[in-house]
Amino acid sequence: MKRTAIAVAAIAVLSLVNTLAPSTSAHAANTYLTVDSSFKRIVDPSVCPGLTASDTDYFDVMDGLAYGNGHVYIIFAVPKGTSTWEKAGGTLLTEWTISGNSMWCDRAKKGLPLGHGNDLTYVPSYGSYGDVLLVPNGTKSTPRAEITVVRVSDLSSRGTIKISGTTPSGICYSTAATGYKYVVRTGNDLVGYRETSTHTVGTRLPAGPFDYAQPTETTGKQGLDCSSTSFYNVLSIAKGSGGTNNYIYQYPWSSNSPDSWTHKLVYKSADDLDTGHKAAEEVEGMFHISNTFYLGINHNGAPDVIYRLNAW
Repeated sequence: MKRTAIAVAAIAVLSLVNTLAPSTSAHAANTYLTVDSSFKRIVDPSVCPGLTASDTDYFDVMDGLAYGNGHVYIIFAVPKGTSTWEKAGGTLLTEWTISGNSMWCDRAKKGLPLGHGNDLTYVPSYGSYGDVLLVPNGTKSTPRAEITVVRVSDLSSRGTIKISGTTPSGICYSTAATGYKYVVRTGNDLVGYRETSTHTVGTRLPAGPFDYAQPTETTGKQGLDCSSTSFYNVLSIAKGSGGTNNYIYQYPWSSNSPDSWTHKLVYKSADDLDTGHKAAEEVEGMFHISNTFYLGINHNGAPDVIYRLNAW
């Protein structure tokens, strides 16, 4: 299904639960993220320079999202069953700008070795490459240890790195965190890592890893996002396995040990976020610009969208 150009559309207010799912969190109360109804943007790759409507038709699955240095980075992938699915040529990396209520595409790059493109994170001044994107390049069907390093200046692949003992499905980095800067999701675990003097992935925290919080229903592993105060684990609807909701869990940064990590559920939404839409609507990831957070929604064949969240 072809997407239209970026446009503003009215959205239904999300129906959010009022009680927490079972949790071992130390938090007794909860505040849920809610959607800012004034901001919903369709993200259509065909508006990117050099791309056409055929690219939108081909790369029609939103995957990883991240923000850094004034730009939003979104990976689109081909649908499952396409000959290039989870192979070279099966992903499209795009760069966008959000300014107020406007959003536009600045550039795009095909053919990078990004695997499924499930997640990515922005790291400034990384080693000798300058600003980079780190993209776990394993796939849903074949997790791998490699993470692709993409140089932001020209959106070129600079090879891969490995984080010993992990097959990452998610990664995030914070310039403001203390003690450790990176969080990696591998299997059902979350692991913290320090950074080196050149901002590359350093030593693993001696404590952990630990199993991440999740609901009783089956969910899909999506993006991680690291802010200055917390990191967030996004788990999406798994309709094929009977799942009915999307979830986001918040983990406040705490000392140098994941043994002291607590968590709380900050977002839960049923399917059909847009009134009348019947396809599975997966929250693929979350990113933030200063203190404003955004969600990326994969509409599984219909136009994918970015939602802005209200302050909380």
